[in-house]
Amino acid sequence: MNSMMDHTWDGFYAGQIRLSRFPGIINAKPKSVHWLNMTGTPAKKMRFKLSSISKTAGVIIKIPYPGA
Repeated sequence: MNSMMDHTWDGFYAGQIRLSRFPGIINAKPKSVHWLNMTGTPAKKMRFKLSSISKTAGVIIKIPYPGA
């Protein structure tokens, strides 16, 4: 998953004036399990939103953290 680009630029670093968002599409069959692997350190706080027209949609997301 890739973050949306931050178009604010100060010469070397992105401006980081907004929270990163990582849109994705998954198959949300009830009780399906998906692993979310990150190339860097996972954030301490994350929020997920599942939008579906199906009333039975659901998913389990597992995130392997490098340490307890």
